[in-house]
Amino acid sequence: MARLSLARAADAARRREVERHLAARGGSGARRFPPPAGTPLDVEGARELARATTGLGPVFAAFAHYLSWRADLCEPAACLELAEAPCGIAPAPAAAVAERLVEELGATAAELFDDFEVEPVSSDPLWQVHRAVLPGRRAVLVHLRRPGLEREIERDLPLLPLLRAVWHGSQEDLADAIAGFGAALEAAIDAHAMAAALIALAAPARVRAGEPPSEASVLLTAPAVETSFSTAAVLTVSALAGRRLAAGQRFPGTPSARENPGPAPGAGRYGVAYDLAPRMALAWFELAFAGERFPLEADLLLLEGGRIAVGAGTFTRLAGSSRGCLWEYLCATADHDPERAAERLLAELAPGPQADAALLEKRLRQLAPLGDRRLSAFRDGLAGHLLAHWQLARRCGFTARPALADFYRGVFWLSCVTARLAPAEAGFAADDPLAIALEDLRWRSRWSEWRRLGLEPGAALRLMESYALSLADLPRQMEAALDRLEKRQREPPTAPVRDDRRRHANIGTAVAALGMLMAAVALVAGRLAATMPAGRRWIEGVAAILFAGLGALLLGLARGAARTRKDR
Repeated sequence: MARLSLARAADAARRREVERHLAARGGSGARRFPPPAGTPLDVEGARELARATTGLGPVFAAFAHYLSWRADLCEPAACLELAEAPCGIAPAPAAAVAERLVEELGATAAELFDDFEVEPVSSDPLWQVHRAVLPGRRAVLVHLRRPGLEREIERDLPLLPLLRAVWHGSQEDLADAIAGFGAALEAAIDAHAMAAALIALAAPARVRAGEPPSEASVLLTAPAVETSFSTAAVLTVSALAGRRLAAGQRFPGTPSARENPGPAPGAGRYGVAYDLAPRMALAWFELAFAGERFPLEADLLLLEGGRIAVGAGTFTRLAGSSRGCLWEYLCATADHDPERAAERLLAELAPGPQADAALLEKRLRQLAPLGDRRLSAFRDGLAGHLLAHWQLARRCGFTARPALADFYRGVFWLSCVTARLAPAEAGFAADDPLAIALEDLRWRSRWSEWRRLGLEPGAALRLMESYALSLADLPRQMEAALDRLEKRQREPPTAPVRDDRRRHANIGTAVAALGMLMAAVALVAGRLAATMPAGRRWIEGVAAILFAGLGALLLGLARGAARTRKDR
């Protein structure tokens, strides 16, 4: 009972401390008349929130960082302001680090490692990274969850609603942000989940024989996880040599004042290839829609040879029920089909008390391409449209379900990554990497069935048989249709001439249609053949058979047309 009373007294003291800090650092305070729910936080509100959370500990600092990825709650400039705000938290002292290692790994640093640097190479509100050397001279990086973080989360997470004193948005938006942060925080401090994601990236699933490898398996890799030196609070991975992409956000067309632009193509040991940005986007899409773990935010390292190593970060996986819906929504958005996009989007939204589906559909139809170049290098960039949908859904009273919220957050991170990989100031063409990647993935998915048929002769034979039967029955069906048209005509005595003319016109239309179909077969066959491996281009033979059959049918119709003219 005495311990419980002491804990309550400590929590009450912490609450008063936070309230005094917010009163002193809050500046102008919250707006007297808060804006309606769904109004994004502006730059002024983001600066005030960053000032207020500085000095309150890792939980408040991590919350401000989490908000920098919530494009539905913050304007683009406000996201950038929160991302670049310093957290103001010093690394944990050496004694606390040593205690954490003993607690998690059961031995001291001297017993575990040949060398261990107590001074971290990097730190953030949740983690700090130390260089170390394992027995056998293996260089590793030890990601250590901040000592005492568990107690601080338990103490400070319930105090986040006190930020309403400095929050410039609606109280509903603040409550939603706090709820989302609680779920995201769980994943962000779980080293076991990070290790599982890195192991999967380092050893991708075996590629099926005859199919080209996925872009994710070719482009992405990950450092090896030292499982014997890893726990839920410690992640030990091999140290790789490469150039680290700067942390934080980087919007297309807006270079940060704190960094230099990336090298031009071919410059330096780790020069960036011109196609690296769309390849990264393609790999991310492949992971997300294949049901694999994909990064919402992670460290990236450019390796010699053009590969990208994905380091520690936050990973998630789309549920199967949401994956198909989000794929259709993404394709509809890229095709500028607002009706279909709204239908699929509404399936992944949770309606609030003031939700208006008709208004959301109307806004999506009226949505002009986003003109904020901090979100997209194009006025109609795919990422800009998706993030605008996120904002519109909230303004219309909807909340994104967990799968959709993770997808949007990942797209936001991906757009910032591709902007770093292909900076405009380094001479890259102003293309939309996400749109290019999606188009490539759609082509691959469209022709995957054809590749399967190429590897399964039985299925291909059944398909060819159905085509042959259809072609064989086509003349009979066309003649029957023409006969039905003739029987329906009840004209004066001069009708036979008009009937012959009508039949002649129908035959002419059929001839033109068959000609167009033959041209389409030739074009599609050429595109399919280009996507199939050499030696398995059976599609050329199928196309030749179809072309010959259509040609014979076309010749027969032409002869019928000639006979009709002769009778007349």
